[in-house]
Amino acid sequence: MKVYLSKIKIRKAKQSDINKVWKMSDVPGLENPDKKPPRIFWIKAFLKRNQPFFIAEYNKRIIGFIFGERTVGNVAILQEIEVKKEYRNHGIGHLLLKEFEKECKKRKIVAILAYAYSKSKMPEIFKKSGYSLGSLDFEVLKFLNKEH
Repeated sequence: MKVYLSKIKIRKAKQSDINKVWKMSDVPGLENPDKKPPRIFWIKAFLKRNQPFFIAEYNKRIIGFIFGERTVGNVAILQEIEVKKEYRNHGIGHLLLKEFEKECKKRKIVAILAYAYSKSKMPEIFKKSGYSLGSLDFEVLKFLNKEH
């Protein structure tokens, strides 16, 4: 499939995007340690709290997203980045990452911390964008409310 980067639109996420983003996040690498996709309440919280959250559109269809949050010390954690499989390897992830970085600079954030699925190409994409590879070995998670 030929994808024209000039037709890719990167925009801020809206409430109407949440369900599509949640469905797109049901892929290997984005699941929680309990092997389930990120919870929808969690994705909604980024939009509600006005955190950096962007959508990639192609021909008016959502094909990718990126979101993260500001933490203490003016550091951002890039929580999720995803591009639909059929649109990968066209530079869309790079466009999303650059928009995320631009927003972080505007908010005077001094560093971005990101995690990547070890079996994906994401670590290489981050390296090409000037990120240093860390040495994290595992992730742990405990939901305190079973309803979520």
